[in-house]
This record gives sequence, C-alpha cells and structure tokens, in this order.
Amino acid sequence: MILPMKNEEHTIVLITSGTLELTDLKGTTRFQSGSLCFCSGKTLIKQRRYPGPLGEYKEISITLPLTVLKTFAGEYNHAEQQSTTGRAFLQLPESPLLLNYMSSLLPYQEVFKQENSKELLILKVKEAVITLLMENPEMKQTLFNFAKPPKIDLKSFMLQHYHFNVELNRFAYLTGRSLSTFKRDFERTFQMAPSRWLMQKRLEQAYYLIKSKRKSASAVYLDVGFEDLSHFSYVFKKHYGVPPSLL
Repeated sequence: MILPMKNEEHTIVLITSGTLELTDLKGTTRFQSGSLCFCSGKTLIKQRRYPGPLGEYKEISITLPLTVLKTFAGEYNHAEQQSTTGRAFLQLPESPLLLNYMSSLLPYQEVFKQENSKELLILKVKEAVITLLMENPEMKQTLFNFAKPPKIDLKSFMLQHYHFNVELNRFAYLTGRSLSTFKRDFERTFQMAPSRWLMQKRLEQAYYLIKSKRKSASAVYLDVGFEDLSHFSYVFKKHYGVPPSLL
C-alpha cells in the first residue's frame, strides 16, 4: 500500500507491528516495529506498509498542522526558520521520552475523531513538539520553516515526480503555483492536460519495466503511480491492446 503525505503536514509515526517502507527521490528506508520516524510535509513521500508476523500492520501517528506550529512558534518565541534541504523523512531516536509520548496517544485515537476534541488534540500536538525538540533541538529548522515552496521549473519536477500518486493540487503547491496556474503552465509545457500526461507517462514506464526488465504487473503498478492492480491492468490493456501479463 502506498499513501502520500498531506499538504504541509509533518507526521510522527511509531510502528507497533509490521514494517513501514518510505521512499523519496533519494532512496528507500524500511522502518521495523518499534521504530520512530518523522515525515516532512514539504516534499513527496511514498509509504508502503507490510504486515507483521500476526498478519497486520499497526502504527501510532500524529500530524503536526501548520496552524498549530505557527501558534506554537509565537507562544514560545521560536523564530521562523529559513528553507532547508534534506531527506523527506528520518528515523528518530527511540528514546524513552519519545516512545512514552507516542504510546500515550493510543487511548486518544477514538477521542480525536470526535468533533469536540479539537482543543485536546491541539494540546497533544504541542506536547509532541516540545518532546521532539527536547530530544532533537535541530528539528526546529524543519518545524518552523513556514515558507511556501518557490516557483520552480515545472518540466524538471514532473519528470522526476510523476510516479508519486497525489492530487494535482499537491503538485501545484510543491512547484510554487496555484492549481489554475499549474494547469495552465503544464499544458503550455507538455501540450496536454496533466491527468492525461500522468496516465501516459506512468503507462510508458510500466511498459518498459514489464517488457524490458521482465517485471510483473504486481511488482510495478505501485511504483509507477497506480493504487489498484486491477485498474492498472484495465487501463494498460486499453492503452496497449494487450494485458500486461501477455507482454
């Protein structure tokens, strides 16, 4: 299973059962049960989850909304940080303080789904930030970087990131554009609509991997940007005239 991160929301994850595989443009890292990781909301990440020995994957996670981080920075006099570069995710030290904090969230999982839990959730997010900074003071460079991505070269970005299965507004945000400007610039650059180009590009890459690298459809469909194997097989056959299994 591959799931994209939401716009701008950093996330702290404690894997309690199974394995979490995270991928960005710099590579793939697997986090085993008991690991803590931090995922940045400033870039694209693929998540793939694998069940543990008992046949299930479990995690405890908390997102750090931008609005709460801005309020926290003001309350605790943290200066806004300049843009930094680095991995889209990192492994956090498995310190008792962080592990105990993440474990303490478990009883709140259902409570946070209630409409009247907003204030409690904000308090727990602030507690997460305080705990994280106590263990990793350098994290303030990421947590308090509120600058929006600058406008960048669209063609280069899309050729590198087309296989990330996210909404168009996510691509627009990361290239420093509004959704309408993104669509206009995209059609000017590629001479076709974004959704059509993405489908074509993903199918071309899948065809190459299956035909030339002899990989199976089940091994490539997630990696090229599809979420469902049956849907991938359907559109592949519609585009190329044969199912991927017959290449």
